[in-house]
Amino acid sequence: MSLSSVVTYQKYVKDATKLEQKFEKTSNIQKDVDYFNKAVDKLKSVDDLFKDQRLVTFLAKALNLAGEEQYPGKMKRILTEKVDDKNAVMNRLSSKQYKNAAESLRLGESGLDRLKLTTSKESLVWAYKNARFEESIGDENLAVRQARYFEKWAASAATSPYNVLGDPILREVVTYTLGLPKQIAVQPVETQAKAITDRVDIKKFSDAKFRENFIKKFLNKHDLEDVQASGGAGGWLTSLFTSGSGGTSGSGGVNIVI
Repeated sequence: MSLSSVVTYQKYVKDATKLEQKFEKTSNIQKDVDYFNKAVDKLKSVDDLFKDQRLVTFLAKALNLAGEEQYPGKMKRILTEKVDDKNAVMNRLSSKQYKNAAESLRLGESGLDRLKLTTSKESLVWAYKNARFEESIGDENLAVRQARYFEKWAASAATSPYNVLGDPILREVVTYTLGLPKQIAVQPVETQAKAITDRVDIKKFSDAKFRENFIKKFLNKHDLEDVQASGGAGGWLTSLFTSGSGGTSGSGGVNIVI
């Protein structure tokens, strides 16, 4: 019997460390890590880095650029620019993902020097493992993975609605929760931004309690749609009412609003 999105989310909030450690032991992550460490040590130039598709894929996952590995030329162009160059592509994008990645690597400022540091490699390995773990959560329940991403990154996007619109996952969570149709994407970006700010004060995304409540609305909405799609109360919903009282889950005590 599958669990609801709300209950699954609470499971990962409560036991994330233990579940991540278990995942690492049952996956092939260590092979990727070993390759990364050895390959980086052997690199002679930045050009060599972007010629190695396996390294590019590793970095894309570790730097929150998953999906961009299919465009190594684009990655090279943007990540080798200087972070402080106001005309750099990264500084003209609505999303901060590339700029954050460039700040970690500093390829444009110091070539491979930063990447080859032990501390940098350790940080990237940790980020890669975490990204793979989050992918596994998405395989179990995509809405939960999206909610966890929102919790991690929404605060840094709270200064502008364009930061939200520029990040595919933040955009999905926010527009879905606010009830905005997917067709809004064909409208001018200014119209999309206004549609968001008319419905929510995104500055509040920097507040942990507000994010928690926003995530509950997002997951509750997914759960309700799942019930409606199945033509009635699914097994997980029945279990919620039989395992607790007042419409709450016995394990997490989360109110299910339907």
